Amino acid sequence: MHRLTLVAVLGIAIARPGASQPARASHDTRFITSDPGATDEWPCFSPDGKTVLFSRTTDGGKHWELFVVPTAGGAARPLTNAPLPVSATRPDWSSRNNKIAFTGTSGDGFSGVWLIDPDGTHARALELTGLTEVVFYPTWYPDGDHMIVRDVGAQA
Repeated sequence: MHRLTLVAVLGIAIARPGASQPARASHDTRFITSDPGATDEWPCFSPDGKTVLFSRTTDGGKHWELFVVPTAGGAARPLTNAPLPVSATRPDWSSRNNKIAFTGTSGDGFSGVWLIDPDGTHARALELTGLTEVVFYPTWYPDGDHMIVRDVGAQA
């Protein structure tokens, strides 16, 4: 089981160059998910900071679904009302256009970038040209209209 942990950094003490002590941070830690039969990975915040979006598996990583939980913690719930046709991992929530991008991996192991609305509707694959069929980690540019992805097919 891997639970999501929220760490609030309250202060940071930085060591001066040449000093023998490392940098230290004081922080509070609290778990915001607690399902003992699940593994939770790849958290990201909603644009308003009230919700954490993440991927969850309950079958040892064979299939992943998108879940949300309040930042304060509580019951996690699936983002969608019905299972997606792909395993959904590595989500990133755009702060500009309120869209969610994620890696969608099909049963044959190919992966691409998918988009979904924050209410769990309108899941769709993006058609990308010039990339292999193994693309991960979609991350939104600050403008909210573009993203960067990692193409790992054939070690590209």
